[in-house]
Amino acid sequence: MQTRDYALVIGINDYTKPEHNGLPPLKGAVNDANKMVEWLLSPDGGDLPLAHCKKITSTRTPSLTPIQYQIDSAYLEIDTMVKNMIKDSGGTARRFYFYFAGHGVGLRTDYNEIALCLANWSEDRRNEAIGADLYKTEFLLYQYFDEIIFLVDCCRNTKTNINPARPSFAAVGAVPRANAVNVFVGYATQYQDQSNEAEYDSGETRGVFTKVLLDGLNGAAADAAGIVTASGLKGYLDMNTPGEAKGKGYKQIPEVSNTFYGTGILLSLAGNKKLNMESNFIFTDHRVSVELLDGTLKSIRTFDTSIEKKISVSLPNGLYLLKDKVTGEQKTFQIPSEKNEADVNF
Repeated sequence: MQTRDYALVIGINDYTKPEHNGLPPLKGAVNDANKMVEWLLSPDGGDLPLAHCKKITSTRTPSLTPIQYQIDSAYLEIDTMVKNMIKDSGGTARRFYFYFAGHGVGLRTDYNEIALCLANWSEDRRNEAIGADLYKTEFLLYQYFDEIIFLVDCCRNTKTNINPARPSFAAVGAVPRANAVNVFVGYATQYQDQSNEAEYDSGETRGVFTKVLLDGLNGAAADAAGIVTASGLKGYLDMNTPGEAKGKGYKQIPEVSNTFYGTGILLSLAGNKKLNMESNFIFTDHRVSVELLDGTLKSIRTFDTSIEKKISVSLPNGLYLLKDKVTGEQKTFQIPSEKNEADVNF
């Protein structure tokens, strides 16, 4: 169990009603927050102790929540736990996860900032939002954590005269670190663009970005050793979020940055998720040379399809890409597939 890891997860469906100059309710933000917590608490996921994972989801009664005070109070509970841990055993905390799903607004005056809209946001209360970059910077200033995973699933369409709040807490007396903090940042969409929700076969509504994110963390972004690294997850999000959105009728390109440089393992898969599956590649007659790549776009092998039109290969779970080296055509596929099919036609 990762007793030096902590998380703050926020999901907001309920907002001031549009007829009161507010925002339309969302359907998937709370679902996504709940599923993020499932992964964080899972022994095959983040493996956090329950007490280390603070979840805040919206309510409409008796009043619209959350507001900033509740979010900041939840972080200060983590702050207290970290201080006690450092006092008792020394060192630093290992990792801090911050996740937000809800409405968001981009700032015309600041490309890097996102106003994360709180439940009581409205056109009349335009500053009822917290600044994603302001909060991320404060978490870095605390110098508590070796690693910060900062994930935001919201729109970044811009509005004028928006001034999101900085944290009410402050890093006082932080001790400078000898080594830099490793930071992984995943924003659902680009500046001045929107994120999207979609309904899935399960009947649930999910944020497209978070759906891809959790698929990746749960194994689809694994390398050949069955491990999801920071660089592997970035590649998976960059490659798959646009396709997932397009399949649901949307355009959405994430913005992902990573300073782990391969050192940060986000998820080590359990043994049963490392099992290989026999896949049959069936190639059309016109193909001559096809390259097989993994989810990080690392080449695995090249097939001479002028000789064989059906080739069987044993591959571990994860995302893969077939690329025709002559025409440039590509096809992505996942193991296991949703229908657990072994044949891949290309």
